[in-house]
Amino acid sequence: MKERIRPSEDSKTKFSKRERNTFGLLPGPQGTCPCATCGPGGCWTEDGKHVACYAHRFMQFRPSIRGNLEHNTRLLKSCSGKERVELLKEEFLRFRHGDNGRYYRLHWSGDIFSAAYARDLMRACGEVPDIRFWNFTRNFRKDVVQQLVANMPGNVVQYVSADAVNLEEAVATAKAWPTLLKFSYMGHEPPPGMRLYACPANSHSKPVEFMCKNCRMCLKGLPVFFRTRGQKRQTENKENK
Repeated sequence: MKERIRPSEDSKTKFSKRERNTFGLLPGPQGTCPCATCGPGGCWTEDGKHVACYAHRFMQFRPSIRGNLEHNTRLLKSCSGKERVELLKEEFLRFRHGDNGRYYRLHWSGDIFSAAYARDLMRACGEVPDIRFWNFTRNFRKDVVQQLVANMPGNVVQYVSADAVNLEEAVATAKAWPTLLKFSYMGHEPPPGMRLYACPANSHSKPVEFMCKNCRMCLKGLPVFFRTRGQKRQTENKENK
């Protein structure tokens, strides 16, 4: 039987009941996040036995998730070119025809792990122009970003994902391609002087289910701020050591 990408149902990003409009890859430097940030305020900051990455926490709480992430990572890393484009396109067509969906969140876990994958991912998205995709990356390597912007179709909203560690590099990358790359920040507070729109999840006062459907700021490409729980405590602990 042919192997396929295993999609996920995410209560926050889905637009209808039981909709699977995302897929994940293994997170972290040993997974698909070569530019994961360490140190105070980073996405892979370690605080004792804990790692700041939300996807890593999900794998700890729900071990079954790891199997799907490992499967998708192995599958997409083991092929390239036309074969990888077809695998991704097949998943997007499954979503469009099976769920009649139109909005797809790329990588609820993991990241763009190579320049070749960046190229193939954008080409696959362009093959299904009636789906609107949104995505975040911390991989600002020149070859990766060049492939993203060179192959990015009009139905993709691509964010650079900044934090206290990579802020300067993220800002420079977004400014280099202001019409193609959008800006997002994850931290305890927004950077001084930046006007960012807070994700509704920051308030913790609204239901998580269908949050992206009801908000759609990321689909519009607005500069967005995501508050990270406990990050201030982690940062202070690191600085006081």
